Formats: sequence, structure tokens, C-alpha cells
Amino acid sequence: MSEEAKPLEGGTVDVSAEIPAEPKKRGRGLDLSVMTPEELKTHKAAIKQRSVKRLNDQRKAASYVHDSNAEPNKADALHLLEERGITNPHVLDTVYKLLTRAAEENEISANRFLFANGLLKTLESRDATLDWASKLGRRSQLSVKSVENQSKKKSQLPRK
Repeated sequence: MSEEAKPLEGGTVDVSAEIPAEPKKRGRGLDLSVMTPEELKTHKAAIKQRSVKRLNDQRKAASYVHDSNAEPNKADALHLLEERGITNPHVLDTVYKLLTRAAEENEISANRFLFANGLLKTLESRDATLDWASKLGRRSQLSVKSVENQSKKKSQLPRK
């Protein structure tokens, strides 16, 4: 540090020390300009990874709703069934096929909620949603679908 002595008008001397300025913090509280290129690349990759993970968690949470149209691929569905305690590969494959067939027959989507909770819970949730919507005097998306499907079936019947 360098010290400077400056005489003032009153005859006193002002001694001041130069204090080096702290590096300016930018972004996420770090000075990115002092990082090496490798550190900067690693830092940005970590930020991107956290962002992608958070986005995927939000999407996955939205797909666990009983009326979600996001259907998992077979590997994800089998993993959900394994979490329910099914370990035998043949039983896993059979349950997967039966759940997808039941979903088609009941006109519901084969989503994560179905594989995580089963057909009965999915149908109960759908019926509870329809009951709640009818009490409010509104039609939910599910009831609109069922009305459209019924009108299509009626229009396909031969007229007398």
C-alpha cells in the first residue's frame, strides 16, 4: 500500500491509504472474469444441469395427475410398476400390457398416475372429478370428451 501525505489549509496532514477495489460480483455472486475457461465451463454446465433437473421435475409432477395426457415410455412405466413392488420381469410385462389395454377400454390415457396407482384409483379419481364438476354445474375436460365420444357413437348408429 502506498501512503500519501497531503497538507491541508489548517496545517494538518491527511494520511490516506489506497484500498484495492474488490472484484465486482456479477451473475450468481461470482466474478466470472477471474475464472479459468475450464472453471467457467464447469460452472455453466452445473447451472444448466440444475435448470434442466428442475424443469424435468416440474414436468414429471404435472404428469402424475390422473387426467394428464403425458404417457410414459415403456421403461418408465415398468420402473413405476417396480416401485409398487412387482419384481418378476414376466409379471411386469403382463401388468404393463393389461394396464395399457384397460386404459384403452376405459377411454383414459395410460399416464404415470395409472401405473403408479392402478386402474381402480385412476377411475375413482376420474369419477370424483366428474362428480365435483357436475356439482359446480361445469363440465370438465373429461366429461366433454365422454360427451363427444357418445355423440360420435350415436351418429354412427344406423337410422331407422
